Amino acid sequence: MKSLLVSFVLLLSLPVLAANELVNSSGNDVQLGDVVVGQSKDFTFTLSNTGSQKISFYEFFLDFTKGQINFSDNGDFPGGGSCNGPEIPVGGSCTYIIKFKPAQLVTLKSNFKINYFYGSKLQKLTIVFRGTGVNAPPPPKPAQLKVDGASPFDFGSVVVGAPALSTALTVTNVGELDATLLMAASLTEPFSYSGGVYPGVSGTCTDTLPAGQTCSLFIDYQPSVAGAATQDVSLSYLDGVQQQELLHTLKGVGVMPAALLIGNGSGSVFDFGNVKVGQSQVQTFAIVNAGASPATNIMVSGLSEPFRLLKSSCPSDLLPGKSCQLEIVFEPQTVTSYKGRMSLVYNNGAFMDGVVQTFEGTGVKKK
Repeated sequence: MKSLLVSFVLLLSLPVLAANELVNSSGNDVQLGDVVVGQSKDFTFTLSNTGSQKISFYEFFLDFTKGQINFSDNGDFPGGGSCNGPEIPVGGSCTYIIKFKPAQLVTLKSNFKINYFYGSKLQKLTIVFRGTGVNAPPPPKPAQLKVDGASPFDFGSVVVGAPALSTALTVTNVGELDATLLMAASLTEPFSYSGGVYPGVSGTCTDTLPAGQTCSLFIDYQPSVAGAATQDVSLSYLDGVQQQELLHTLKGVGVMPAALLIGNGSGSVFDFGNVKVGQSQVQTFAIVNAGASPATNIMVSGLSEPFRLLKSSCPSDLLPGKSCQLEIVFEPQTVTSYKGRMSLVYNNGAFMDGVVQTFEGTGVKKK
């Protein structure tokens, strides 16, 4: 017994040298990073023998941090790792596991000291572990869908009977969770999804919109009657917590097309009467836009001798309620009865349209 005690005292008196052949996989100053207070995280490290002699473990010591930085498993080295044996052979390695479980908002430091024999030399390896206890991050914000641009979206004035006016609406998920189970309520006339089906031709929205992402809806407005119309685009979705609904208002005004009238008897026959051969009779015709849209690309056609256009105050485009004048001359060259016609062709805002004025007149002998 006395000899054993003497041997132990002699052992303790041996100088302890700094290690260079026992290597920790993450170095000797290890950052465990941030861990939420009350939660824990395990870190696995590897000890390797890079020397030419076996390593025999003698003593392990981990600074006291009230169990906040400790060995995993039962709190003893190797914490569930593979460093269970008393030694590491040349070229060998084993693992140990450190558990970091902070109990307060503070940065902790713990020294892990390993004393071991390298051959007959007593060596020391010190590994410093550092970690910080932090507050739990706030929970992610639920999904929240928004449509870019103002609500209501205004299609403006669209001529009744014109091709559909289409627009793209961009939907953005400004939340931090995915929007799922995304569904759209049907639209009714005069609004519709392009092609008749959600999300519209070229639309990209599906039943899921990931956080921070966008998708598009393509919507048509095609009024069949004059007057204002409004309707909501309704998108329902699960925000990650509960069901939500996004409403975005659409509006537009249907207007009647342009309608040109010839004031001197549009649709009836205008009679220039008897005009002596070689002489002429001039008649002014008032042209009125009685519709609610501009008449554009107005063209006069169809006139033939002895009827011809003498003068026109009509522009190529005529606004609603405005008028202009055409002067038509009848100039017979022979004694006979004549018939003629004049066509006004124009775009009524929805399609090409026209109105016809017919004429007649008689050439008589000079007295």
